Amino acid sequence: MSKVFNSIYDLFMSQQPYAKYAQCYLRAIGDRDCSDILEAGCGSGLFIKAMNDLGLKPAGLDRDKQMLKLAKKRTSAHVYHGDICSFSSEKRWDVIYLPLDVLNYLSRYQLKKALTNLALILKEDGIIVFDVHGRKRARVMHGAFAKESINDAQYLLKSRRRGSYLVYDVDSKFNGKQEKYRLKQRIHSVNEIKWAIRRSNLVLDDCFRAWDLGVPNRHAERLLFVCSKKQRH
Repeated sequence: MSKVFNSIYDLFMSQQPYAKYAQCYLRAIGDRDCSDILEAGCGSGLFIKAMNDLGLKPAGLDRDKQMLKLAKKRTSAHVYHGDICSFSSEKRWDVIYLPLDVLNYLSRYQLKKALTNLALILKEDGIIVFDVHGRKRARVMHGAFAKESINDAQYLLKSRRRGSYLVYDVDSKFNGKQEKYRLKQRIHSVNEIKWAIRRSNLVLDDCFRAWDLGVPNRHAERLLFVCSKKQRH
């Protein structure tokens, strides 16, 4: 992503209730060991900061160098530059989490590839936790229009559905600089996600309706999944 869009994204996303999101993830993690925890797709570090406030000290991983520069200003966490589909490390993690629809930016094939790759750097008793948009999101966002501004920063967003994808056209302005950007998100079905988990040397432990960890609901706008690594025999 570009510097203008990243700055806009960071500014507006910082208005979101990250404390609530982080508490939900903390409940999903439970009493598991969190000595070594990694946020894959950490962006500008907003979620890491919220986890820091709850007493956790995750490292971060992101492929966008500009986002990592913002993260380093926000938190003292160690951050890695890399792609979740190919990142490798000798270090093994107790918990790897991917918050706020990181996996929605991947195709069906990339979803399996990312989970398979992350399973390789997970400890034998570790878990992967992630949330994704559900099918309801696609219906809600088809033909959606939004315009927001904070001081000199503003964005205009239009979205539409294209098959299994949501396409967002964003016209952003920040400090006098203007830029247009397009994002695509794939709305993975529950069965698609379960298939990717099975093919990634992982086991699905739980599936919740985020952000309240309520009863699983295929029609929820956002679902949270907890997976563990298959034990070797």
